[in-house]
Amino acid sequence: MVATAAGSLAVVAVCRRQALRRCLFLPACALALAAAATFEALAREPPVPEPLQAAVDAGEGANRLWVGTVVGIPAPEAAGTRVVFRLAGVVAGERSPPVLASVAGRVTSTVPGPPPAPGEWWLLRGIVALEPGRRNPGGLDRAAWAARRGIAGRLMVSGPVAARRLGERPPLLRRPGLGVPDLLARWRARAHAALAAHLAPEAAGLAEAMALGMRGSLAPETMAGFRHLGWQHLIAVSGMNIGFVLGLALALLHFARIRRATWPLIVIVLLYTVLTGAEAPVVRAAIMAGLGFLARACDRALSTGRALAVAGLIGLALAPRWLEDPSFQLSFAALAGMGLLGPQIDWAHPLAFLAGRGALARCLVLPLWSGLAAQIGCLPILASTFHWLSPWGVLTGPVAIPHAALLVSAVLLGLVMLALPQGPLEALGLQGAGVITEALLATERLGARGLPPPWPLAVPGPAATVVLIGSLACLPLLRRRPRWRNATILVASAGALIMIGGLPPARGQPARVEVVFLDVGQGDAGLVLVHGARGWPERLGALRRPQAALVIDVGDRPSAAFDAGSAVVAQALATAGVRVVDSVILSHGDRDHRGGLEGLARALPVREIVWPRPLPLPETVDRLTRPGGAGSRGRCVLRLAVGGDTLLARPGLVAIAVHPSPNHAGGENDGSLVVRLEMFGGRVLFAGDLEAPGESTICAQQQDLAAEVVKVPHHGSRTSSSQPFVNATGARHAVVSVGARNRFGHPDAGVLERWRLAGSRVWRTDKCGAVIAIFEPGRIEVKGLRGG
Repeated sequence: MVATAAGSLAVVAVCRRQALRRCLFLPACALALAAAATFEALAREPPVPEPLQAAVDAGEGANRLWVGTVVGIPAPEAAGTRVVFRLAGVVAGERSPPVLASVAGRVTSTVPGPPPAPGEWWLLRGIVALEPGRRNPGGLDRAAWAARRGIAGRLMVSGPVAARRLGERPPLLRRPGLGVPDLLARWRARAHAALAAHLAPEAAGLAEAMALGMRGSLAPETMAGFRHLGWQHLIAVSGMNIGFVLGLALALLHFARIRRATWPLIVIVLLYTVLTGAEAPVVRAAIMAGLGFLARACDRALSTGRALAVAGLIGLALAPRWLEDPSFQLSFAALAGMGLLGPQIDWAHPLAFLAGRGALARCLVLPLWSGLAAQIGCLPILASTFHWLSPWGVLTGPVAIPHAALLVSAVLLGLVMLALPQGPLEALGLQGAGVITEALLATERLGARGLPPPWPLAVPGPAATVVLIGSLACLPLLRRRPRWRNATILVASAGALIMIGGLPPARGQPARVEVVFLDVGQGDAGLVLVHGARGWPERLGALRRPQAALVIDVGDRPSAAFDAGSAVVAQALATAGVRVVDSVILSHGDRDHRGGLEGLARALPVREIVWPRPLPLPETVDRLTRPGGAGSRGRCVLRLAVGGDTLLARPGLVAIAVHPSPNHAGGENDGSLVVRLEMFGGRVLFAGDLEAPGESTICAQQQDLAAEVVKVPHHGSRTSSSQPFVNATGARHAVVSVGARNRFGHPDAGVLERWRLAGSRVWRTDKCGAVIAIFEPGRIEVKGLRGG
């Protein structure tokens, strides 16, 4: 309530005293209080409904029958279509006829078969589980993501026949809702159908995302290309879209000869904000636009800096949890960067001394400077949340932003024309949008092929963050002291460079080795990071890049929407500050171990790929290691290894191949490259997909398998982890890399029991997330990212 009251007073503060005497104070205060209270209630963390909570508490036994309707735009996946269901009922018991108990709440689910349409009613049998938290270093915290969108959990459908469309709303439920969410869902569904009918699928998905904030149909390749070029902000509906809408509205109102446009513009901005889902950036821009209109009506000047501060206060009063939303943070950080790096707080006049020299400076220098200032302001958030920085967004902004403005305007104008009475020009707007979208897609493909990938950003330490933010905050105070101001700009630039480049690796002997078993679902991926001794920069909170980085297996690429190599492995490496991967060791050719190789090679340079010599070389490895190999950042060196080879030897870390033998003639799994890491007196054994015959061969050869930590062979399959092998390792920690509820039934209960009886503590990536083993002289620590 304190924030709500403060936001109300902030709205009124932009008015003149004469306006207050004209009774503007009480209406404005009441309006702000009502809006803040309404949105604050909607923004609270949604309570998990009792049937949902009962299903979560009961675990596997809560396989119940749910009735719900599709909201939003479905997104295609490899296993079906991912949708958001608004639940309306659950079958109470197994009585006949069925009794539906009313229940509220939203869940995500993946349904097989043809994609459902928004507004359809479905009958689903499945298990409800809460969204997991962060599972990998630098990965997405899905629990926080779901909470910000009001999603209570996931509904996992029991099988292909457990999801069925209903022809109409079940008669036992209440009458159809006529609230704002229902009307919004119907409007968005009609817009989706109209764009799909007049545009190509890839163009329609991009148009939906840029103009309406519906990213469910956006092609993964398009999203990857926009990330490559630093154009993500064009896909997310933000303050820039409000500017486009205002420009289009002013043009239409001028064409209609409507001179008093303040209230029509306010209504248009409000409608667009609601219809695009009222996400944090567009709400911020709408508040700032409303404040500008209010100040203009009251004949009062309002600087951008003051409007930004008031919008932040009101925004947090409306939805306090937006404070943790990266889009909300980036929206304010970009404007703050443009304001603080300009000669005055109002960023509408940065580099005014250049802008006054001609049209070239105004059209070219100002956009470039504004884009650079926005990137610098967003740098701490980009480093701590997304871990990648594309410099091409600044350079290509003068081309991309006009394209985006034309595209958003054409899509909105085309949808308005479709809503009008039928005529010869009804589809002209959408046809024009299609032409602009294809041009933007062609530009994106050309840039993604010709420009280097984004730069990895390590998670910044407190020292670099304080230096950068503190320097930017001091710039307005030093406006009249050019020498101090220039020195502060140099300090801020140094902090930005430290964030972008990171401190170089520590010199001298390694002091710590981290072995990370990543959670890539049903697959394997591991990182080995070698760190030097901690010095005074680390004690101040700065982060240094590792001295060496190895990758052992790279997970799978089960669909175009998910690539473990780029989405998990490269993300975790960027979080640690890795710029070059010294070696990628592939255990064998199964896709769940090497499927993400190309994604990793596109994201980061790979110096060497190690492959077991007896196994046939996959086409992917051959393509990346061939001179001029396509799809990678430079040519990778191929190294063929067999048991007994030393893969890496440096102070503090030795990697030795234990298996296979040069004359191996068995299957692919039993030919896995088994690797033993030795560091500071401790050992880690990576066993690939080794099965019982291969384990017997190793044990018969009396190989040294002793290790403190073992990556359990073949995801804990019942055909692996034979008793002699388990006894030979003597492991204190056994890590099972496995996907949740996988179709293979991994891990086998008997295998887990064998490891536990042998004295090993079992860690599962589907339960604990990534498992991290830290080796230091005389000390070994193993922990799960989500606990044990």
